[in-house]
Amino acid sequence: MSRKQETLHKGVETMKNSRGWNYIREVMEQEIVSAALGMANNANMPVEEMHFRRGSIWAAKQLLELPEKLLLHLETQIKLEAADELNDATASFDILTKSSLRPGEGVDNG
Repeated sequence: MSRKQETLHKGVETMKNSRGWNYIREVMEQEIVSAALGMANNANMPVEEMHFRRGSIWAAKQLLELPEKLLLHLETQIKLEAADELNDATASFDILTKSSLRPGEGVDNG
């Protein structure tokens, strides 16, 4: 398994559970609510500003979801690497066990 992937996973997990991230999360959630209320309370808002606020809400939500997405990505990478290592070990074992075949065995001569 890749030590780098595991180290990154632990780092993201630590960041996600930190007081700093919790503060960022609180501020971003307040900003999302503020932007949504600003849209709801302004019936005469130009379409361009509505699109801008919708985009900023979307971006803020993406930022809030980033640690979970990174953790999922790293967990997937770790599992894929473990599966590759297992497949490599199995393939090596198959090669070793099949090398004891006598000439002509295991070959389809069609």
